[in-house]
Amino acid sequence: TSRSQWRRSSPVPKEWAGQRIFLRFDAIHAGTDYWVNGRHLGYSENLYTPVEWEITDLVHPGMSNRLDLRMTVATVSETLSISSGYAFHNLGGIDRSVRLFVLPQTHIKTLHLSTDLDKDYRDADLNLNLTVDGPSEGLSLHVSLIAPDGKIAKETTEKITSDIRVPVSNPLKWNAEKPSLYRLVLELVKDGKTLEKIE
Repeated sequence: TSRSQWRRSSPVPKEWAGQRIFLRFDAIHAGTDYWVNGRHLGYSENLYTPVEWEITDLVHPGMSNRLDLRMTVATVSETLSISSGYAFHNLGGIDRSVRLFVLPQTHIKTLHLSTDLDKDYRDADLNLNLTVDGPSEGLSLHVSLIAPDGKIAKETTEKITSDIRVPVSNPLKWNAEKPSLYRLVLELVKDGKTLEKIE
């Protein structure tokens, strides 16, 4: 049946108390049941895609915590993908990184960026499509766009909405031979305090 079990104990930093704690598998190749400290999280059958669980209420910051997995490779997903058949060996297991990470109670949950040049290919719009997890009342987003020379090309603070449009006057254009790479810094702010910073 190609079954296996996996156990690991790991401390969770006590500084993480009061924040939201997540467990992420970048890829796991098996039908998998997950337990944290003896409590069942759920089941996944994602062969090549990430699996993420919020475990805030299940872990004990400042103490050792236990993660248990029961993995079965012989699943409907594996049969349909024929992955192990193509490889001529069992591909079951944890394929990529596993990590614990912490986020503030209110944080940016999803973020998609796109840029559009105007019809003359001169000016651009930086479009931010985002969702916030947690209370969004009183939040703002501080946007800093830093040019390749290190100077600030655009800086603005915007009210949180799902679609934020930031006009950028005559940004450097680029091609494969001469890329002009900008750095974007986003800060989620409430009452003058930065809750989260993404670069």
